[in-house]
Amino acid sequence: MQLLRLEIENQLAVLSLNNPPQNRLSMQMLDDFEEAINKIAASDIRVLVIRGDNGLFSYGGYFPEWVNMATGEVRVLLESWLAVYNWLERLPYPVIASVPGPCWGGGFELALRCDMILATPEATFNHPEETLGITTLLGGVYRFAERAGKNIAGEMAYTAQALTAERMQQLGVVNRLVEKDALEQETMKLAHSLANGPTLAHAAHKTLLRMWAQGGVQTAENALIDLSVPLFDTEDVSVALKSAAEALEKGVPRPILVFKGK
Repeated sequence: MQLLRLEIENQLAVLSLNNPPQNRLSMQMLDDFEEAINKIAASDIRVLVIRGDNGLFSYGGYFPEWVNMATGEVRVLLESWLAVYNWLERLPYPVIASVPGPCWGGGFELALRCDMILATPEATFNHPEETLGITTLLGGVYRFAERAGKNIAGEMAYTAQALTAERMQQLGVVNRLVEKDALEQETMKLAHSLANGPTLAHAAHKTLLRMWAQGGVQTAENALIDLSVPLFDTEDVSVALKSAAEALEKGVPRPILVFKGK
């Protein structure tokens, strides 16, 4: 991989965007993403972190490559990127976006496919596609609307006006604001905590949230029992319930467990 770095250790993967100066999403990066997907799919990871090198996340698509493309070529390119983003969104474990700086266009759409976003106060978020006369090509406008509301998402799409990380946290898009010199440490601390957690339950929650987003409360509730009950047959739940019950009977704090994902 030329423009991505993938590091996998202790069931935790870190995927870094490294296409200076703006970490733009080029056709080469698409090839790198597809290679990374194969490596991640073949691994046993329990958490994925996506981060940006060069002091930023990404300014989005490398549009100079699109200038001389036929419409059919543009369609194939966008469908390939969409497949990558859809795969990312459906991973059965938590995905964290670690955003040190500007997160725009396709980069913002990438962060929106993650389960949690950690960002520095210097980070900004934007859909600048309006300046090119195009739409948010990878689902950004409605995934932003899902988190921040239709009016805010529409305003950004219509005006291409960037919002600060602080404002994004107020809107519920950014989960945590972290000072720049502490971002990597805080991201990895959270990632390790999630990797040691009940990843089978994480997967079920991700599915329920996706079903809610697609069809509302009733759609998610229709699947709730089918997704939840099988967890009681797992080793993780058996150990956790037994240890918690013993602690309750003895009147002592419940032990902190490292779950196995089994």
